[in-house]
Amino acid sequence: MWAYGGFPCGEWPDLRLARSAFVLGLREGEKAIADRGYNDPDYFDFPNGNNDEKKKEIMARHETLNGRLKSFSCLQNRFRHDLHLHPLYFNAVVNLTQMMIEHGEPLYSVDF
Repeated sequence: MWAYGGFPCGEWPDLRLARSAFVLGLREGEKAIADRGYNDPDYFDFPNGNNDEKKKEIMARHETLNGRLKSFSCLQNRFRHDLHLHPLYFNAVVNLTQMMIEHGEPLYSVDF
């Protein structure tokens, strides 16, 4: 799992976060599969129509991961503590979720 965050929402939408960190790890010509919120065709590829069933399957698996993060109530509730603690809490949830994946609750496999 890759994560970069703990920033105040609104100021740091997903595409801005991706451009400031994630895309720097892509190889030349490589693209990531994403939803339309990442509207930058230089770095992201989107499922478009019935021919992209595998991409849709990958996106669905990612939503499973998002659901696991949401179970900690860190993505939908307002953070009501000191803002300097937000990245600490966010990264703790990400690490706990990664440990769950590695130790008994893996994500389902998608052949691509």
